[in-house]
This record gives sequence, structure tokens and C-alpha cells, in this order.
Amino acid sequence: GNDIIDNNELVDVSFSLKHSSLPNVSIGIYEEDVLFCAASHGNQISGSFSLQLQKTKVSVDAALSLHEFDALLKNSFSLFDFEVSSDSPFICNFEEPIEKVEIRIKSRRKGSRPNFEVSDMVNVNVSVVTPVEGHDYISRSSDGKFELGYTPILSGHYLISVYLKNETIWEDLSSGVHVGPSGASAQLTSHDSALSVFQG
Repeated sequence: GNDIIDNNELVDVSFSLKHSSLPNVSIGIYEEDVLFCAASHGNQISGSFSLQLQKTKVSVDAALSLHEFDALLKNSFSLFDFEVSSDSPFICNFEEPIEKVEIRIKSRRKGSRPNFEVSDMVNVNVSVVTPVEGHDYISRSSDGKFELGYTPILSGHYLISVYLKNETIWEDLSSGVHVGPSGASAQLTSHDSALSVFQG
């Protein structure tokens, strides 16, 4: 850890871990999702789907503009302070050629959160992936150093960057960290009637 002056500086501490082999797998301060949407058939002019986060479920008109979708997320899931961005002015594509629209959904609330669930798709194909998982915690220890907690979801080698006030700071993890597969556990591993068990 690096010495910091006071607790107010915790708001300026950030970090990222990026999987060396899988560029779409990383951990950061803010969790980020990508929603993909496209018409299921070329002759459709409208569609809809539902998005659920925790116990809140909203119906989404797939013809919404990006601005309208941003307002819908802010109003429906205000706790997470979402911000959306895309190269497309609309959230779904109904014109030929049918190509998926990619919408980035970033939570401006620090840390991890539950994942979106997509259902009730009508005339559209929608999926959500989470390329950036949120961190578990950031805390300051009594000796004036800070501690960053995170939970990697995939094994492999991760590159680490640590920032203070958006400036890269020295840290002794320049070679990154290696995360091995988790061990099998009778309490934490799923089992069925098969003779084998998978661990990840």
C-alpha cells in the first residue's frame, strides 16, 4: 500500500485488473454492463423486452432512443445511478442489415451489484454481459495505507493498475497477479447425480 493523507482521499483511489488473455474480463471501481439488442427478424418495426435488477422489473420499448433509455434506467433503478452510452441513437436496430446495437451501462455507484436479467423478449434478441465487475471494497487501514478488495470470477493472469487522483502510482504488483482455479468444496460446489463435479 501507499501512504495517503486522509479518508477524503479514498474517493480518489481507483484500480483495475484486466485479464491477460480475455480482454472483456476485468474488475474495476465501477461495474459496467453491455446490452446488445437487435430485431429477431428483418421485417419487424417494433419490439420490447423486460429488464430486472433485484426485485425491480421494467418493460422496455425497444424503439426507445438512447436518451429515453437512459432516463428509464435512472428513474427505475435510481439506487445505482446508471449512465448509458452508445454509438447508436436508438437502443435496438430494426433496419436491414440487422446488426446488434451495443449499449454500455455504467453504474456510477462504486462496487459490485447484482446482474441484470432479461426476459419477455418480443421481436428482439437482447443479451447483457458484464465486462467489468465491481470491486468488493476499498478501506484505509490504521497505518495510513489503503486496502483494495476484489473477487476474480475467472482464473488466469490479471494485469493491475492503481491510480490516485487519476494518476498512476507506484505499486509492487507490476507483474500482475495469477488467480488459480478454486478448490472443490462440499459446501460451495454444485453437485448432481453425475459421478463427476466441475469446479472453476
